[in-house]
Amino acid sequence: MTAPTAEPPTSSRAVPVSVVLVVVAASVTVAVAGLNAVQGIFAPTFFALTLVIAGRPFQKWLVRVGWPPWLAGTAVLLGLYGLLLVLVAGTGIAVAHLSTALPRYAGRFTGMWDEVLLWLEGLGVATGQIDDALDSFSVDSLVGLAGSLLDSLGAASSQVLLLVMMMFFISLDVTAGAHRWDLLRRARPLLAGALADFALRVRRYWVVSTAFGLLVAALDVVALLVLGVPMALTWGVFAFVTNYIPNIGFVIGLIPPALLALLDGDVATMVWVVVVYSVVNFTMQSVVQPKFVGDAVGLNPTVTFLSLVFWSLVVGPLGAILAVPLTLFFQAVLITADPRAHWLNAFLESGRVADAETARSATAPPAPDVIGVAPLEPDTAAGTEPVVAHALAAPPDDPAGPAPPASRTAPPPVAAPSPLGVTAADAGPAAPPPDRTDTP
Repeated sequence: MTAPTAEPPTSSRAVPVSVVLVVVAASVTVAVAGLNAVQGIFAPTFFALTLVIAGRPFQKWLVRVGWPPWLAGTAVLLGLYGLLLVLVAGTGIAVAHLSTALPRYAGRFTGMWDEVLLWLEGLGVATGQIDDALDSFSVDSLVGLAGSLLDSLGAASSQVLLLVMMMFFISLDVTAGAHRWDLLRRARPLLAGALADFALRVRRYWVVSTAFGLLVAALDVVALLVLGVPMALTWGVFAFVTNYIPNIGFVIGLIPPALLALLDGDVATMVWVVVVYSVVNFTMQSVVQPKFVGDAVGLNPTVTFLSLVFWSLVVGPLGAILAVPLTLFFQAVLITADPRAHWLNAFLESGRVADAETARSATAPPAPDVIGVAPLEPDTAAGTEPVVAHALAAPPDDPAGPAPPASRTAPPPVAAPSPLGVTAADAGPAAPPPDRTDTP
């Protein structure tokens, strides 16, 4: 008689999956609520950090060509201030011009509306409800909306001041960050590599967005000048600013010039403005640019759009501009730095990046596999090993069970580049990493 097969022992302290999900959901909710509560500090500070990271390669290039480090840093900082001035002033000037120009077209708007009502009455359409809608919607209401937007920009001056100050202090701190980065690289090599990858991606994002923004703004200015729309240069600057808002930026940049084209010209002019913006802005910003941004930063278009919605709700209007950089940062900290969470990248990365990862995994030497994703190097400073990888390395029907690791000696930490562009060479030779051996 065959003896019954003994069931594998189970831990009495195992936590149910439902409890884990509830705890994770509660933690995420608390974290999101905390970010929303401090959005006035968090958003400008993070914006300043990403701008300094984007400008760091230019500073190092100026030093290599012979500029003094302090002069190179000052030049890059002034350039970043200039870009920030264009963003803020462009938005403010566009809204201010719109609020002052609309009252001049009040009579024109009323006359055009009366013509539309007469045309509808000729078609036998009842216009009573349309008249009621006109009472609640007029040029005066648009002027009030533009004025409230202008007041909101004035109220955001404190955040702009904080952004300027944080850019200055972060720029000063970068020059002294080589030793701190070396310590992080030794203690947490995976986190250091993830932050370096974040810095590279956020630089690519700002460069691609700025290049497409300049191209779209130039085409818009030329088209508006040809059509005779007032303040064409102002709307070009506004289109450049809204280009940093993924997916829906062209809609925001279309409304003011289309409205002025209707009031200053005729319906045909407005239609041409809508057509030009749809062809140029929509094609470039919503079709071509997301693909280039996705290939540059590794995010697919769906994640990019969801990031826009989510971060706009969490950190306010500035979250629309910082949607992609914020997603890249938390992807680096929570996913890239943790080998057990690498499988989540399958839902975030663009197709081209995922194909590159697959090809690199196919040519790599055999290694323990975690749900189809090759694990990164273990965190040797913490004295840990990828336990999940070793547990899943053996097939389920292998009676021998999982194979033990080939070696108990941890490899030395990988030298990851600094996310701020600071290397150990900037601050002199660094001490060699200590020899660590994992304890059994």
